[in-house]
Amino acid sequence: MTKNKINIAMLLGDPSGIGPELISKLLSEEITNKANIIVIGEKNILEIENKISGKSHNLKFVENFDQINFEDGNKFFIDVSKSKNYNYKLAESKSKNE
Repeated sequence: MTKNKINIAMLLGDPSGIGPELISKLLSEEITNKANIIVIGEKNILEIENKISGKSHNLKFVENFDQINFEDGNKFFIDVSKSKNYNYKLAESKSKNE
């Protein structure tokens, strides 16, 4: 029953950092079914990281906290970009010789 689970909210973090990739990977782990999870960030960043990590999730996308009902599921995503789809340059590693 979802109302007996702990509630966890997490931010995707810097679009060019490691946070979005870690969140994408974490959401596919079985242990996340033991909590109610709200991810806050930009939908397109999560989608890019899902492609990179090869993961997909059963997130319910909502516009604000008032739309979250843990009786309907335990994983929600609040898209703070309001579908504006900003483009960010992903981080790149450079060799020591550059």
